[in-house]
Amino acid sequence: TGALTATGGAGGAGAGFVGGNAANITLDSQGQISATTATANGGAAGGTTAAGGNAGAILITNNAAAGTLTATTLTARAGAATGATTSGAAGSVTVTNNAATLLQTGAIDTSGQAGGVGGNVILTSGAGVTATSTIATSGGTLTALTAGTGRAAGNVTIKGVNRLVSGAITSSGGAAIVSGNAGGAGGTVLITGTDGSINTAGTLTTTGITASNGGALGTVVSGTAGSVTLEATSVAATGAIVTTGGANGAGGNVTATASTGALNIGTVTTTGGTAN
Repeated sequence: TGALTATGGAGGAGAGFVGGNAANITLDSQGQISATTATANGGAAGGTTAAGGNAGAILITNNAAAGTLTATTLTARAGAATGATTSGAAGSVTVTNNAATLLQTGAIDTSGQAGGVGGNVILTSGAGVTATSTIATSGGTLTALTAGTGRAAGNVTIKGVNRLVSGAITSSGGAAIVSGNAGGAGGTVLITGTDGSINTAGTLTTTGITASNGGALGTVVSGTAGSVTLEATSVAATGAIVTTGGANGAGGNVTATASTGALNIGTVTTTGGTAN
């Protein structure tokens, strides 16, 4: 397919006009899928105080026993809010290749824009999974003294046999900006086998993973810590893994398992956040 766009329109001028909601994008095939850019962002808010539009869901599935699945840039982000308010609902990206063939994607972005939470990303293949660029699911920045919890990150789940992620995975919560509020929860990053266990996992290479909670402001405890779980027969490289807590936040757990071969892990940092 060519480029697919289902983005909501921008809000109008005035005291506050909500951004338009995105529609969903669904591609369902009984064989090979080759898709380029798919975009389902919420529209930006207009005026002085208004929420951005809801993001859409991108769902791409090969239901056949044969045929590869290739996608390039997939983007589903809540629209940017204006003023002291949060944005619309998060988007999501779910790509499933039921054949025992390669699933390949380019950059994936479900991170929140201003005031928006991050959305979940799920990649599943009966064989290998290759992500040739970055995966971003972090929470957005709060706007204009919004008195609320920092925006939460979405989760990243990659299930397949041999898995290669050539860009950084970033799944961190946003910071609070008004005293007395927690930072946003960090994301859960899970890279495992096709059936969700190490039993069907093969080799693994990643380029760096960050999954931290956002900083709290004041004396409250921050949001839930992020975490990273890696399962493989052997791990060639991971890059740096960071689950450091934001201000008043706990560091997150990191678990990496190689069932039969080498386990080559980069620098791992799980330090708790500094107290306010």
